[in-house]
Parts: sequence; C-alpha cells; structure tokens
Amino acid sequence: MKSLSPLTALTLLDLNACRAVSDERVRSLANLKSLTSLNLEMCIGLTDEGLMTGLAPLTGLASLLLSHPDKVTDEGVRFLASRSSLTRLTLEWCGSVTIEGTQALSSLTNPNRLDLVFCYPTTEENWRALAQSLSPLTRLRYRH
Repeated sequence: MKSLSPLTALTLLDLNACRAVSDERVRSLANLKSLTSLNLEMCIGLTDEGLMTGLAPLTGLASLLLSHPDKVTDEGVRFLASRSSLTRLTLEWCGSVTIEGTQALSSLTNPNRLDLVFCYPTTEENWRALAQSLSPLTRLRYRH
C-alpha cells in the first residue's frame, strides 16, 4: 500500500475484504491527506494501535466503515469518537468492544450517520441514550 502514497489527491479508498490490511499498512495511508472516505470492512488484522496511528493524520476523514475488527477495543472506539471530522461511522461485528466503547460514541461531535451492527453487548437502554445524545443524526441503523 506504500504505492498509494503518491496519490495525495485521493478522496475515497475502499479496502473492503482486504484481509492483508494490517496496522503497518494502515499507517502507510498517512500521506493521503485528502482522504475523506475509507472502507476497512473485513480488514480483520487491524488493532487499536494501527487504527489510532494510521488515521490520526487523516484530519479530513469524514466517513469510516469498519467491520469484523476483532482486535479493535473500546480504546479504538474512543479514538474514533474523538474525531471531529467524522460524519459517518459504521461499526459492524465489533466483538471486542464493550458497552463502554459504544457509550463513548456519544461524544461524536458532527455525526449524521451511525451504523452499529451486531456490536455486543449493546443494550436497548444504552442504544436509546446514545441516540438521544447524537442530535445531528439523520440516519441511524442498529442491529443487535
């Protein structure tokens, strides 16, 4: 993925089902400063550390799709919740994320779309509280 470094004007990158995506490869995206949309669905090798160090330089990232991140925990979700540029966040099958992680999403500052799909353990009460705290939302998808 280092070959992507020269593509500094790239705004959308879809790595869906690229099982070879690792922390190191996500860190190599740091030069893609124009990136606004990133799809990391089924990229199962990603950890909190890779997520945080790889996405931190991408200050304009508005949309992130993340599914089956078995090694991403509450720490990684807290990092995502702190990203003021994120307007769309999809988290699917997040087996290592707890209620504390999903509660951290209430600190998203500019969300208009949030998808939480099979992220356990999310309770109905937790879900309602989260939905009420994210008033700018225009689309909310929840499957449990």
